[in-house]
Amino acid sequence: MVLNTSISLTGDANSYLHVPFDNSIVIGTDDFTVQWAQYQTDSNPFPRVWQFGSYPGIMMGVSIEGGSVILWGSGATFIENLNDSDYKNRWVHFAISRHNGVLRYFRNGVMKYTNSLNTNYSGASYDLYFGNETNPSAGSAFGGYIYGFNYIKGTGLYTTDISFSVPVPDADPSICLLCLYGNAYLGSLGSTVVANNVSSVNIQPDYTYTPPPPSADPLNITNSTDLATVLADNDVNKIIINDNLILDYQRIQADTQKHISQDQLTSVTIAYVA
Repeated sequence: MVLNTSISLTGDANSYLHVPFDNSIVIGTDDFTVQWAQYQTDSNPFPRVWQFGSYPGIMMGVSIEGGSVILWGSGATFIENLNDSDYKNRWVHFAISRHNGVLRYFRNGVMKYTNSLNTNYSGASYDLYFGNETNPSAGSAFGGYIYGFNYIKGTGLYTTDISFSVPVPDADPSICLLCLYGNAYLGSLGSTVVANNVSSVNIQPDYTYTPPPPSADPLNITNSTDLATVLADNDVNKIIINDNLILDYQRIQADTQKHISQDQLTSVTIAYVA
């Protein structure tokens, strides 16, 4: 299934989705597959893409912290270390699959990690959260887009590298407990999804896009008048405030005033232009 919309999360403590606890969603020792495409824009210290529970009481989940991809469940399994250019401000497909007790992790279809892992992902009645954890906080917020999140219990789909031409492979709600897009929450538990301050945007993954490098001479702007001039006179790729990414190339035209307040613009603001 290929739909044209992605879930947009703002990267703060108030923007997330959650699924109320249901016994059918608990993996236990079963085989499973979880996969999704993401475009991450936040600079938060420990953003949760999806998770049951809150640190340190996590039943299962994935975070990317300082470039470390971590699978949670009975502790932390460090899967891969990434550079910002590997996953920030670009589309990336992730898949985690357990088949016959062997865990495999894939990034953009390429297997990057494999190991025996018989973790029993159970023991607590946590809701499943997307974009944060059970006790939402700013530091654990994921900001950006998520497309085609698949949560499959009982089947480890992938044992070798994945070849796919669609934005997310095998996104089939008939085998998904959850199959999530911006304007469609599918699968047997799709109707139970609760959205909190998220939106649907008409964006599909484009894995070929590579962000252009910043210009050698960034522009310094300190108020909304200057910002308006910069936007009018330059092809702005992104805006950074105090080293935190505020807008990416796909948001800048529509969401400028939503993401940058007058208070923020009283401090030093740098606009990088392509």
